[in-house]
Amino acid sequence: LKYRSLQLTGDEKKLVSLCKTRLFGEGRLTLSMLGCDPDILPMVIERVSDAADFLIFENAAPYMLARKVLRASSNPPVGRIAYGSGHQVGKSIEYIALLEAPVRNVFYVGDLDMRGIYIAAKLQSHCAANDLARVHPATVLHEQMLASANRLGAPRGWPDQSRRTSAAGDWVFQFLEPAIRDEIKTIVDSGHRIPEETLTESDLIGCFSSW
Repeated sequence: LKYRSLQLTGDEKKLVSLCKTRLFGEGRLTLSMLGCDPDILPMVIERVSDAADFLIFENAAPYMLARKVLRASSNPPVGRIAYGSGHQVGKSIEYIALLEAPVRNVFYVGDLDMRGIYIAAKLQSHCAANDLARVHPATVLHEQMLASANRLGAPRGWPDQSRRTSAAGDWVFQFLEPAIRDEIKTIVDSGHRIPEETLTESDLIGCFSSW
């Protein structure tokens, strides 16, 4: 897309903005008419086994720790793990389709706060609308995050200093497993959060053994 944009307009980013205007749409211009390949953002992915399940972490540090744990495991329950990089995951999720090995299910774990759950819910909705891999909550990791926060003396999490995204609402909590949905919603509604970084190495070992 950006190569073609430069050729046609002299600005590698111009077509990106024009795509959002009335020039494009049904009965109008399409990117395929202009000879554009999809503009897919690469995703950081580590292959750890031949299993078909795929696990995405919102944040880099938990991803790196999980990478260490899974590479040391004799029987990893997931085939690949990825670093989603927050909101960027919505732009990079299509990269999975470029992998040679099939992906059966995509599991996602992020911070248990409004921003993190919003990212997950939007990702799930985007994939369903565009016939991409199904996205599920990594519930065993969410349960462990709740347990770890309790172990650290903060059963209701820690104060959330970030600004709540205006697009988020109660609908985002539908992403979560019903058994823990209300508990997490209560934490978030009270202005608190539980970060992914509550997951220690031993926590991850236990989660993956019971995956």
